[in-house]
Amino acid sequence: MLVWLAVIALIFLLYAFGVLLMMLATVLHVGKERWEEAGRISGSVRKAFMGEVDPEPGGVRDIRVTRGRVWDRKKRRYLRQGKLTDDYVRGLVS
Repeated sequence: MLVWLAVIALIFLLYAFGVLLMMLATVLHVGKERWEEAGRISGSVRKAFMGEVDPEPGGVRDIRVTRGRVWDRKKRRYLRQGKLTDDYVRGLVS
């Protein structure tokens, strides 16, 4: 029984490692210029990667940003939230 559990854990770890490796390959495949462009749109490369984008920078709507609202439990109010659109991200990695 313990051997099967170890085998299943090993398979899971190998699968997780493969997924992380594919994500890393995708991120490294994107050129520096494209990451800088995404960083300019979102304010920083980290925000572009994490999906934390200002939906209306300077009060102007950007079609490359999807906008929405999220409830902040601590402040008890809605906050604006944005992320790069799926079409833009697909174009970024292809």
